[in-house]
Amino acid sequence: TQLVPSFHEAWHQRGNVLAEMNRPKEALASYARAIELDSSSALSWFYHGMTQIDLKDHASAVKSYEKAWALNPNLDRLAGAYMRLRTSLCDWREFGPWQDRLIEGLRQGRSIGTPLGITSVLDDPAALHQAARIFTQQLHPSSTRLGPPRARSGADPARLLLGGLSHAPRLHAAGGAVGAT
Repeated sequence: TQLVPSFHEAWHQRGNVLAEMNRPKEALASYARAIELDSSSALSWFYHGMTQIDLKDHASAVKSYEKAWALNPNLDRLAGAYMRLRTSLCDWREFGPWQDRLIEGLRQGRSIGTPLGITSVLDDPAALHQAARIFTQQLHPSSTRLGPPRARSGADPARLLLGGLSHAPRLHAAGGAVGAT
């Protein structure tokens, strides 16, 4: 398949596909091309940074995340990813103000990161619960057409099923808990 050479979105999506295929070097080149075509795309800068992390180029990832932040500080998952990256590099500068930004984003109902990732930078149970609620609502929006969940025959309603599979491993490393009702 041929790409339209000047279509930013095609290069960005190509990067996504290559990243899912575990081909980070090629994905990085596609995101870089998308950025060449539209340097104002915060999303392309963000994914460029995520791929740089996959390639263990953390210093460059910080710069990519900062570019994305300058373009759109409200981009989903950016604040949490940026803070996790900085703490993994033992960069504790402005740690408190960044935590405040994350909590404020959660109060506003924004997706600041995956619940598992947020646990590494926040220790406020209410904030962690809010992060999980936002993430779950985005991933599985409620539907009024489905009605209430059905009880499983013979299931213990107090028991939880834990899962570790992910439909999107680039978004989160592990699955969550779901009720067994």
